[in-house]
Amino acid sequence: MFGKTLAAPLALVMALALALPAPAAQGSAQMGGERAIPLPDPAKITEGGSWDEVDRTFSAGTLNEALAALSGVQAVELGDFESLSDFYAAGGGELGTAIWFSTKENRFAYTYSFYGGLLGVSAEGGYEQYYGMSTSVAAAKEKLRRLAQGTPPTLPDLGGVDLWLINDQEKTAAWCDGQASDALEDLCRGMDDFAAPKLQPRAKGVSAIELKSRYKTRYELCQNGMRAGWWSICQPVRELYPAMEVSFPKAKWDAFLTEADRQYARCEKAPLWLAMINPAKIAGARVYDETGRQLFSSSDPGSIEPRLSGIRVKPGSYEKTEDTATLRGSKKIEVDFTGGVRYRLLFNDAVLMLFSSDLGYGARYLLTEEGARKLGDILEGGFPYNPPTGG
Repeated sequence: MFGKTLAAPLALVMALALALPAPAAQGSAQMGGERAIPLPDPAKITEGGSWDEVDRTFSAGTLNEALAALSGVQAVELGDFESLSDFYAAGGGELGTAIWFSTKENRFAYTYSFYGGLLGVSAEGGYEQYYGMSTSVAAAKEKLRRLAQGTPPTLPDLGGVDLWLINDQEKTAAWCDGQASDALEDLCRGMDDFAAPKLQPRAKGVSAIELKSRYKTRYELCQNGMRAGWWSICQPVRELYPAMEVSFPKAKWDAFLTEADRQYARCEKAPLWLAMINPAKIAGARVYDETGRQLFSSSDPGSIEPRLSGIRVKPGSYEKTEDTATLRGSKKIEVDFTGGVRYRLLFNDAVLMLFSSDLGYGARYLLTEEGARKLGDILEGGFPYNPPTGG
């Protein structure tokens, strides 16, 4: 069934809210009249914050205001949703604000996620339950959004997310395994002091961190701080949550940048355009052999995106090419996106060339053995359902 989720790190709440199966529920029918939503015991709360385009941790005063905003909220409890389209029809397609509260036992003991016309509540790490919009829910939503906007962003909670380190100069992204994300997360802790500086761009090294899920959150790394929410997902979100520039104590920030560069060098690289594909915008893909004969096609973003972002290339092999460049005897993959953009991948056993219809140039890479193998798997089997996960 669709809809309910287990509690997760908040950078993933919006993504996972649509993914995990749940115990059986009766459609999406209303379950009685308005009732009070589950609330935490304020005496047990140790920390709280929000996630919208960026992560934020509340001060003690803001934390108390957030708890007060939820107090007395009543709404009609809904059953589970049968499909993604049902969820969107109920108003779940709009990205809103997610509020989280921690206890000593549970990092995200309570989460309150506003999906347009819905409120999703996860209590004590249980499955997320949906509530319809009511007067008190709408008032709480607006109050919590203002509290979130008034709180500066913190470095992301990296535990368990799909984390990429981006190098714009090399046009590659490194997928971080558990060792990399743990090392970076350790350095994130305690960086609570901040200022609003004039940011200086990095001349080389990792230029951004991207948390990739149903929605993408990008932290642009500068020499003396970061720009949070630089990559907004849509115009309404850019208007509600504009980018914020933040700096941190120099010694801590320098250590973070050094570790980011070290982990980028250690991890395998993917072509930047493939690593950053947004699965929500994939319309379909087709696979062709060297004669131009179509072998496979798919319209399942959940199968297409992981296989393409899993292709690996050799570090430092990027070359900019003309958009008319060719590769003799190459196979081809075409990927169409909902906005009309088309990616074209030409490849053989050693070389991968990428082209995007909205750009006037292409990108050429040398494939690793693993990258060539994964492209070979696509040639042999296309994009079957239940693709491999992770990097």
